[in-house]
Amino acid sequence: MLRLLLLICLSNSLWGVNWHHGPYAPWQEVEEIGIKKLKPLLPEEFLWGVEKIDRSGEEYLLQRFAVGDIYLNLKSYFKRMNDDDNGDNNIYLSISSDDEDSPSENELHFSIFAFIGPLKVYEAYLNDDEIKDVIIVKYTGGNGSGAWHADVGFLLSSPQKGGYNFQVLPTIFTREDFLVINDTKCFIQSDLNSVEKCNDGKLHNFFVYHLVVFDDDSIRINNEISERFPKAVWWSFKPNYAETDLLTKSDKDDVARRSLPEIENKGFLSTPKIK
Repeated sequence: MLRLLLLICLSNSLWGVNWHHGPYAPWQEVEEIGIKKLKPLLPEEFLWGVEKIDRSGEEYLLQRFAVGDIYLNLKSYFKRMNDDDNGDNNIYLSISSDDEDSPSENELHFSIFAFIGPLKVYEAYLNDDEIKDVIIVKYTGGNGSGAWHADVGFLLSSPQKGGYNFQVLPTIFTREDFLVINDTKCFIQSDLNSVEKCNDGKLHNFFVYHLVVFDDDSIRINNEISERFPKAVWWSFKPNYAETDLLTKSDKDDVARRSLPEIENKGFLSTPKIK
């Protein structure tokens, strides 16, 4: 009986995660963009360690994340500020060179999800230059399908400006979301949304997919690349990769509009070593 209960719990957990839904089926041949996970400079179990520092005569709790060697001798730093006075519990990003003892003062806000959910960093060639770009993923720490919800930041290289442009959007993230579609490098952004009354008269949930493209040092939505997008897939209790037939065109247009992500322009990080 105990084994049966464990199997039921495991099955419910697996069904609750977006492992078997997507805009493309696993057997469809779609070119992937290779992304490489960066190894932290510190063991991962120490990344959340807290140290007290003094800043402008006031005591703060600072958490700094040295997450990997990026771009030649550059390092990226993440830190979480805990300030009881203003409630600043967020993650910030800055970049410094190896010969500096601390990150630069140019800190950009990344995510509000500072306390739970893993932090992952990847690198890949996303835009049209020969400099690696960085993908920063901070999971929100939810359960079930929520375990895949994340803020994803894109540090896109800009040699002409001498640094990296930083933009962030929310999504349900997997490493398989980076694809070449119709000769264009894309990131597939996804959201889980509901329609109260579908063609069968019932409420259903749908994964809605949009295409994000890399335009020089910026990202933007561009579903015109493929007639498949935006795509709505019914969240059923079995693998499903097909465009839903449960929605009218107007309902699909509405759920696609509601699922459009807000792309936040966080700012620019300059570095003299980019080339």
